[in-house]
Amino acid sequence: MPLLAEFGLTVVQFELLSAILKLDNQATPKQLANELLVTKGNITGLLGRLKDKGMIGFEQNPTDGRTYWCFVTPTMLPTVKSAGRAAKAFVREQLAVFDDEAIDKTTQWMKQMTHQLQHMNPKAIATPFLTDAEPCNAASQTDTSPNE
Repeated sequence: MPLLAEFGLTVVQFELLSAILKLDNQATPKQLANELLVTKGNITGLLGRLKDKGMIGFEQNPTDGRTYWCFVTPTMLPTVKSAGRAAKAFVREQLAVFDDEAIDKTTQWMKQMTHQLQHMNPKAIATPFLTDAEPCNAASQTDTSPNE
């Protein structure tokens, strides 16, 4: 989205940084993967790259030493918040041609779809179709991150 480029961000970076903030700036990689509907492997690589760029930091979870929290760095926080306000203004302008009822109905459908996606069981769906297929290991060998 060209709008986010004005803030030096890609859509993927913005979505991840926004998800961290949505989770009170104390998000585990697993929580982020669930929030963004991607694998933890996708998140891990992206988190490392964002840390290298100084956009996020990590701290150990004080209640569970096996996990760590991700947080948006103080220097990056104003940029993410400004980009968020600009993105909301952009969406408002896009939706200006629709009445409130249409927007409310679409919002309700989107929430239902997100809930459904978060609670689906891909293995249960695939199992009946596996009788005619030979599973390959390609998916587990190539866990690629989304484009930044």
